[in-house]
Amino acid sequence: MTAQELDKRVDPFALHDKIRYALAVSLQDETLTAPDNYCPYWIESELRRKAKADERFAHQFDPVPRNKSLNQLLKDYTTKGRIVKARAELKKRVPFASFAEQKKILCAFFENIAIDRQFALRFLDTNWDDFYTPYVEDVWQYFHEWQAAKVIVHHFPLEFIVAHQEALAHDYNYLQMRLRLPSDAPIDRSRLADSAYLYLCARQSTPVSEKEAERILYQNTLDIVGGANISTTVLDYRTVSSMVWSLGMLGKTGVLLRFTGFLQALDALVIEKEWEEIRELFHHIPFKLDFTVYDQAVDAYVQSSRSFMSDTPF
Repeated sequence: MTAQELDKRVDPFALHDKIRYALAVSLQDETLTAPDNYCPYWIESELRRKAKADERFAHQFDPVPRNKSLNQLLKDYTTKGRIVKARAELKKRVPFASFAEQKKILCAFFENIAIDRQFALRFLDTNWDDFYTPYVEDVWQYFHEWQAAKVIVHHFPLEFIVAHQEALAHDYNYLQMRLRLPSDAPIDRSRLADSAYLYLCARQSTPVSEKEAERILYQNTLDIVGGANISTTVLDYRTVSSMVWSLGMLGKTGVLLRFTGFLQALDALVIEKEWEEIRELFHHIPFKLDFTVYDQAVDAYVQSSRSFMSDTPF
């Protein structure tokens, strides 16, 4: 059977992987190398898969090359022409090396280029040991790289975080830095988005009034409707979902129950693109909301719709 005949008889999308593979490799070579050869894409794909398997099988019993000693690898790491291979091998060894060997590798990385420093910092962020404190501090003070600031925020003593909070917030992230401070430390609200603010309050059990919680929740929902240019029926509620989690942790049961009913009504109106009804729905919320983003989105959508209708030839 030729490849062309086989392609007419089978539906590759309906076949199990192993059957499709077996059918492809069962073809005679001459059916694929003929001058007028016809080879469907799915057969080519399975034959490439076979070639890779053959390559692995051909070398599976090859002798394993002897590993270089750590000292030889570290020497290669500073030798022109050998650095790239030595770097790759050292990175592979770090998770499985003894602590003494890890120290040699990571300290060498700290003294080298940015990609090596960053590898060391990523590793230490999830495999921390206080031995590396002076190395990470020196790297951060000299380069102010965000990866170093991240490790410091996660692992350094509170006293260090307090003393360098502004620099760490600048180099890494204000929210993450603030999470390390005591819950009664002042919060710079201007540096936090609403979702981040509620998350901080939830993590540190900082009280938030029910009225403020509802205002934040509904304002952000309104901005999402406008931010989507209300030209879609599927809204991205990820930011609101984060707020909902935070309000749950803060015990805002009533707020969440009311919001559930509100969201069902809103989704129905968004699907039908009922702009005035959406606006009226938000106006029933018992506190003032900013409709700037929403009104701009409605105006832009209406104008684009009118433009489309005027350009339609009928």
